Amino acid sequence: MSKDVFVFSGLTDEQRAVADLAAEVLSGAVSDVTAGADVGWFGIGVPEALGGSGASLAELAPVVECCGATGAASAAVWTAGIVQQLLLAAATPPREIIAALAECAATVALPLTDPESLTRDTGERIRCLAFGAADSDWLVFPVVNGTVLRLAMLPSGHPARRSEDVLAVDRSRPYSRHEIEIAAVRPHDMLDVPGLLGLWRRRKAVVLALDAVGAAGAALSKTVEYSRNRHQFGRPIGSFQAYKHRCSDARLRLLLAQSIAYRAASDPEDDMTCVAAAVEAGPAAVFVCGEAVQLHGGIGFTWEAGIGAHLKRARADEIGLDLGSAPSSVLGVSGPAAGVR
Repeated sequence: MSKDVFVFSGLTDEQRAVADLAAEVLSGAVSDVTAGADVGWFGIGVPEALGGSGASLAELAPVVECCGATGAASAAVWTAGIVQQLLLAAATPPREIIAALAECAATVALPLTDPESLTRDTGERIRCLAFGAADSDWLVFPVVNGTVLRLAMLPSGHPARRSEDVLAVDRSRPYSRHEIEIAAVRPHDMLDVPGLLGLWRRRKAVVLALDAVGAAGAALSKTVEYSRNRHQFGRPIGSFQAYKHRCSDARLRLLLAQSIAYRAASDPEDDMTCVAAAVEAGPAAVFVCGEAVQLHGGIGFTWEAGIGAHLKRARADEIGLDLGSAPSSVLGVSGPAAGVR
């Protein structure tokens, strides 16, 4: 992968080294959901006593961006970036599960839908679209227990859980649809997590924002390279003023989104910064990827060019960043598809 993908100028030397390693690892294992397990990415943010590295979300940020740039399916993004942080914040953290996830000895599915949507007017069932396969060892989701929002953790085969793999427009990651019978979820299936709703939203905002700008950075990098190699009227098309202006506008949108996403990663407890990342990164990434499709001309619409894959990934992230969204109808879910990439 071209190092031009990471155009954010604020990367430290350490983050740059992590980004280069991530590019190398993920480029060779794009469809592997366990990619990064051997270098400890699933345990970033987890204390060393529980099998993690004890690092912060800022250290994971270049990995997440690279996942978006390469279109990688690695579950390290939602496992370490979101789920582990929810479990660690619990009043009584499930130490064995945290350690298993850190070692990639267990898998987890995480709903795209915002917790408030999952728990509003659900009646006897909760339905959600999630990152992760239907047979993931754990399904983590919020549920209202009386007047309290708690974190439910249902293992594979739990009687309350019905799951199926689905095909979505974004083929780069595994998605699954879940239906949960509320009455069958028992108290011992749930964890008390102080500030669950805010923590869920902040972490998801940071992770999906970084993933989205990674996809946009890759799309823009390919567009710039194409503008150098494609000639028209005896000149590279990148030399034409209109083309340069559109590339420049896209780059400015990308840089702003990257800056906000990395700022949020450095302080994921700051509500305003995380909200700004959610609001800016998704639309910016979709805009940049859309421009990349157009600036490639007719070839930009073909599967071989690969630009459409970046656009679909960015759009899926944008939907996930929309608080209160219901993405299953927008992502183009088409039904059961066991073994989906």
